[in-house]
Amino acid sequence: MKKLSFFLFIAMILGLANSCEITIDVPEGQAMFWSDFNGNIIDVYVDGDWAGEITAVEDYAPSCGATGSATIDLAPGTYSNWYAEERNTGVTWNEYGEIGALSISSDLCTKILLEEQVGDIMFWMATGDYNVEVYIDNSELTLNNYSYGDKIGTISNNATNGTPDCWDYGFASEEVAPGTYYFFAKESVSSGSYSYWTGTITAEAGICKTMKLTYGKSGNGLESIEGTPTHDGTPVKSVPKK
Repeated sequence: MKKLSFFLFIAMILGLANSCEITIDVPEGQAMFWSDFNGNIIDVYVDGDWAGEITAVEDYAPSCGATGSATIDLAPGTYSNWYAEERNTGVTWNEYGEIGALSISSDLCTKILLEEQVGDIMFWMATGDYNVEVYIDNSELTLNNYSYGDKIGTISNNATNGTPDCWDYGFASEEVAPGTYYFFAKESVSSGSYSYWTGTITAEAGICKTMKLTYGKSGNGLESIEGTPTHDGTPVKSVPKK
């Protein structure tokens, strides 16, 4: 009878153990996203869910939980499905996995710097008798008060073998943040009238976008990298020198 009671006791213990789920709390890790450039708010998403926003600019990596950074508590593991997007511009980071997966460890803070995305723009000509100065601005240029924007360079060469590359000598190149820019290009002459071009060019991160300035039969024209005219201007013969 005693042996039977002993076996029943063991069976009860085993049954109780099998019916209970034992859980162990694993300390979480953290991911902290930050940026070092002036821009718009950056939203961070992990596994398809909004996880935080970056609202401050830092010269050096801040500590996890710092105001203005996006600090996220995550279980240890690898997270490949994450990306960040800047508001109003549509600029993204890691949308296609170009930065790589997050590796999160217990009780550790993984810091991710989201650097400014930049692209190149370049203006060129195949024919021309004068140097051409090129200016750009974020807002529309006003010619009446000679608001030309920021000068990015001077076209001093004619490209005779097709479209040159960004930063080739003799053409006007600039590194800019993604977005659409107004531009104004003008012949550099010592006196008298000159021809000019106006329009827009759109920069994309990691891409060289070019704009060809041409002389048309009835005016000046622009040719984008896709070969589609984006603007037809008429040479101005009575614009005074700046």
